[in-house]
Amino acid sequence: MDILHLIKRDPIAKSRWFKGTFGIEREGLRITEDGNIAQTSHPTSLGNRSQHPFIQTDFAESQLEFITPTCHSVKATLEWLSAITAVGYRNLDDDESIWPLSMPYSYKGLSDLRVSQLEDEREVDYRKYLIKRYGKTRQLISGIHFNVGLDNELLKRLYSLTQMTDSKYSSFKSFQNDCYFKIAQHYQMYQWFYVYLFAATPITHKDFFELAHAQLPKLPVRSLRSSKYGYVNDSSIHFDYQSLAEFAKQLTSYVKEGHLVAEKELYEPIRFRGADSITDVVTDGIKYIEFRQIDVDPYDPLGISSSQLYFTHLFLLFLLTDTLSYDVTKISTYKKKLEKVALSTPSTPLDPNLMGEARTILSQMREMLEIVADGTATTTLHIMKEVLEVCEERIEDVSLTPAYAVMDDFSDLEKIAKDSFIQKNKIKETYYELPGFQDLELSTQAIMMDAIRLGLTIEVIDRSDQILRLGYKNHIEYVKDGNMTSLDNYITPLLMANKVVTKKLLAENAIHVPIGQLYDNEDIARQSFPSWCHNSIVIKPKSTNFGLGISILEGLEEDSKQSFEIALTHAFNYDDQVIIELFQPGTEFRFFVLNNHVLAVLKRVPAHIIGDGKNAINSLISTKNSSLLRGNEHEKPLVKITIDDSVLAEIKKQGYPSLNAVPPKDKVVYLRRNSNISTGGDSVDMTDFIPDFYKEIAVKAAQTLNAKICGVDMIIDIPKETEQLNQVRVPGNLPYAIIEANFNPMMSMHIFPAIGKSRDVAHAILIALFPEYR
Repeated sequence: MDILHLIKRDPIAKSRWFKGTFGIEREGLRITEDGNIAQTSHPTSLGNRSQHPFIQTDFAESQLEFITPTCHSVKATLEWLSAITAVGYRNLDDDESIWPLSMPYSYKGLSDLRVSQLEDEREVDYRKYLIKRYGKTRQLISGIHFNVGLDNELLKRLYSLTQMTDSKYSSFKSFQNDCYFKIAQHYQMYQWFYVYLFAATPITHKDFFELAHAQLPKLPVRSLRSSKYGYVNDSSIHFDYQSLAEFAKQLTSYVKEGHLVAEKELYEPIRFRGADSITDVVTDGIKYIEFRQIDVDPYDPLGISSSQLYFTHLFLLFLLTDTLSYDVTKISTYKKKLEKVALSTPSTPLDPNLMGEARTILSQMREMLEIVADGTATTTLHIMKEVLEVCEERIEDVSLTPAYAVMDDFSDLEKIAKDSFIQKNKIKETYYELPGFQDLELSTQAIMMDAIRLGLTIEVIDRSDQILRLGYKNHIEYVKDGNMTSLDNYITPLLMANKVVTKKLLAENAIHVPIGQLYDNEDIARQSFPSWCHNSIVIKPKSTNFGLGISILEGLEEDSKQSFEIALTHAFNYDDQVIIELFQPGTEFRFFVLNNHVLAVLKRVPAHIIGDGKNAINSLISTKNSSLLRGNEHEKPLVKITIDDSVLAEIKKQGYPSLNAVPPKDKVVYLRRNSNISTGGDSVDMTDFIPDFYKEIAVKAAQTLNAKICGVDMIIDIPKETEQLNQVRVPGNLPYAIIEANFNPMMSMHIFPAIGKSRDVAHAILIALFPEYR
């Protein structure tokens, strides 16, 4: 079967060549600060591991396993691995991290090591059996499994092309099985090649060899994990890869005769997936293969680099197209090649014969790329070519291989452990974002973070529109923009989007709102100036978010008409209808209401700086903008302060002629009047400092609008002498007014406040959606 010949002149096959399904399982041991294996239990914050789709335990209680969902590109797989890894790290105890290598270097406390304490006693017993059969240390070897499914439309196309000639295939299923089995067959031939390029297990602690061996290897070697000392079955378990049917027969026989306790005990580098048993796989068809040969890459925080993952996919496709015949009589020769490469020192170059063979393989892979080039996306093709160049350099220069680098860099146990904690802290530093999904709004990222942690299934249905499908067992929910859910009905957001209707309904229910008037004509609005003169007012679009188009005019007098008209024009730029209302003095608070309960209260402080008596206003703004919490628009919990005419006007009101002025020490200089986070304001959690009196009003407002999830903006007239930037307990029964209700309230400012306690509103929403999760 010459696959390359089939696709050479078929544009459809070329266009689907790199498509498929992909998934990763990455194992890693939890360690303590001294580099020893952690003896603590699996983190309780990570939900029920027995049902968790993303984070489980493998052999040992301390051996985490990160599992991506099935993805349709290598890029998406890496995004999910990034997200799951970050959630995993952030839920470890402060004094624990994840060992960055496949082979542990310390086995201290091995006698106290517990197998995974799973709910299923059969799984616990199976792990105890593995200890007796292989020993604890061998089971503690960690690695990465890459699940790859060939594109089904590609396989169908190739099958139809074979049918145009005298095909030996009686059905599509037999063709599909043959394609996958050919990959496994030819990997036996070239296993040594992959190990040379990517092995990273040259050394380990002497205690690893707890089981007696006739002859122990002299360390360092290129790959302990891929050698006879590594994660392999006893030498009595042997497959010749003659055919899928014969493979299934052999495996079934090994289990039946007790050589293997179950099919999952098989440690071959490639497993065939698609059903629970190999017999059913043969009957139903192979759906994907599990490639198990990958050592953890200590130089990449995910355990595998994007270049290695792309190469692995390319290499597996090469195995499918390889025209060299697999020779079942040479299986022992293939194994000897692997053992020779795996147990040679990392500084040993390939011998001339293997060097020539490696160059030929890379040349054929490049030829395959050229054949499919005109049907392949430019970006993918570029990545693949770059990856091949890296591998060509490693073939020619052994010092560029990972095993060589690990041999030199990772001989110091304390340094490895220290570096793993540095990596963990770096991931925790940006705790407000979900790696791989930073393009999503922070509220959506927060929901995804918590859903991953809890173990809900997640599918990003529409990334640009931020629509998620979440699942728990058989229960499915859809979430848009973080908190638009089935909890609210369709009319609720429409009521809150209309500020006139919102005020009318609240006023009817004895909830105080500012007195105002709606205008749908700018000229008529301008003529209303005498009605508003001698008052402080707010001019805002009828429908607005993020404080856009809003102006506050205090102490409006006859000579302020120009400012009044400018503010009107500004508001009409955002909407055809504009509201003018009396300004409510006081401090603005955001109440987050869920299911008739206030989960969080936040004070939004207008953009400001605090003088130090040394630096000018512009310098203090730059310093504040350099915070890790501040970014452009809403990529981070807080927004950078931008300098514009309104900022200049505001500081002049406070007696500072320009941005070069130096405020006195501890002097607060406000840069804007409005307190929106989106214009550079600060978020201060006040949940524990607001009396129930105001919380009850916020709940009543949400009930009035028939809202289950609602953000209520309330102004409370706190006396100036008691007002502070930080938390201060608010007296009860002060004058208040609700100025707005929001149907899609921002969650990130409650979860990641600038000052005060984090309130996990994302978790609360998920529990409200899935009450059975409790």
